[in-house]
Amino acid sequence: MAKKLTFDERALAAMANELEQAEQAVRNMRVMYDALVKQRSKR
Repeated sequence: MAKKLTFDERALAAMANELEQAEQAVRNMRVMYDALVKQRSKR
Protein backbone atom coordinates (compact mmCIF):
# COMPACT_ATOMS: atom_id res chain seq x y z
CA MET A 1 0.00 0.00 0.00
CA ALA A 2 1.22 3.49 -0.83
CA LYS A 3 2.54 5.59 2.01
CA LYS A 4 -0.14 7.97 3.22
CA LEU A 5 1.01 11.55 2.84
CA THR A 6 0.95 13.69 5.93
CA PHE A 7 -0.92 16.95 5.79
CA ASP A 8 2.38 18.87 5.64
CA GLU A 9 3.62 16.89 2.64
CA ARG A 10 0.34 17.45 0.79
CA ALA A 11 0.38 21.16 1.61
CA LEU A 12 3.99 21.46 0.43
CA ALA A 13 3.20 19.60 -2.79
CA ALA A 14 0.23 21.88 -3.43
CA MET A 15 2.34 24.98 -2.75
CA ALA A 16 5.11 23.75 -5.06
CA ASN A 17 2.51 23.14 -7.77
CA GLU A 18 1.06 26.64 -7.35
CA LEU A 19 4.56 28.13 -7.42
CA GLU A 20 5.31 26.32 -10.69
CA GLN A 21 2.09 27.65 -12.22
CA ALA A 22 2.91 31.17 -11.02
CA GLU A 23 6.39 30.97 -12.55
CA GLN A 24 4.88 29.82 -15.84
CA ALA A 25 2.40 32.73 -15.74
CA VAL A 26 5.24 35.20 -15.11
CA ARG A 27 7.17 33.77 -18.07
CA ASN A 28 4.09 34.11 -20.28
CA MET A 29 3.57 37.71 -19.16
CA ARG A 30 7.23 38.51 -19.85
CA VAL A 31 6.94 37.07 -23.37
CA MET A 32 3.79 39.10 -24.02
CA TYR A 33 5.42 42.26 -22.65
CA ASP A 34 8.50 41.75 -24.85
CA ALA A 35 6.25 41.33 -27.89
CA LEU A 36 4.38 44.52 -26.99
CA VAL A 37 7.61 46.50 -26.59
CA LYS A 38 8.90 45.24 -29.94
CA GLN A 39 5.61 46.20 -31.60
CA ARG A 40 5.79 49.72 -30.15
CA SER A 41 9.40 50.25 -31.19
CA LYS A 42 8.53 49.42 -34.83
CA ARG A 43 6.28 52.48 -35.12
